[in-house]
Amino acid sequence: MDLLREIENRKTKFSCIKRKARENPEEVFTSLAHYLTEEYLTASFRELKKSAASGIDGKSAYDYETNLQENIKDLQTRLRNKSYKAPNIRRSWIDKGGGKKRPLGISTVEDKIVQRAVSNILNLIYEQDFYDLSYGFRQYRSAHHALSYLRKQCMNRKTRWIIDADIQGCFDNFDHEIMIDLLSKRIKDKSIMKLIMQWLKVGVVDGNSMQINRMGTPQGKRQGCYI
Repeated sequence: MDLLREIENRKTKFSCIKRKARENPEEVFTSLAHYLTEEYLTASFRELKKSAASGIDGKSAYDYETNLQENIKDLQTRLRNKSYKAPNIRRSWIDKGGGKKRPLGISTVEDKIVQRAVSNILNLIYEQDFYDLSYGFRQYRSAHHALSYLRKQCMNRKTRWIIDADIQGCFDNFDHEIMIDLLSKRIKDKSIMKLIMQWLKVGVVDGNSMQINRMGTPQGKRQGCYI
């Protein structure tokens, strides 16, 4: 009964975040970290793909789940007392086609849990700013939905041309300071901002070498999701 009450209370609070963000685009959120409860972190773990590759610690989701309650409790304690430190990223290379390879950043299971939890909260805020015709990195939307929408537009209108553009090396080159400045306009929770800055500056281990991330971010599988 207590767990059900906690879930209902959390839904109510999250709905409040969405409402505030939707009704006031200038709303500044100063208190978000307290949502990172044991129950919420556990729910974030449940959303992870369990068969995904292990991070630098070699621990799989199944390993982490063996003592899930204790692991989550310890994680939440470190987040609460601000002693949590984002671990280094393990870099892997996957085939991209044409003989090229794309770098893939692989986080530890524990860091994926925190990333998922934080991104879920941030999505509640920033989702309200998207246009309905935007399909990138949004819940229940995919490239297939975008193509379906585009096809309908082409069939219903006298479309003569379509522009296909891509930002080369987007994830590798965006400026950290600009990113933090943009986030700071609406997010004033120091704990959340500290976590984001850790993820931006994390070390990247590639084989026997390591480099500190000073620009861009290691591109991994999308952590963005929704409540």
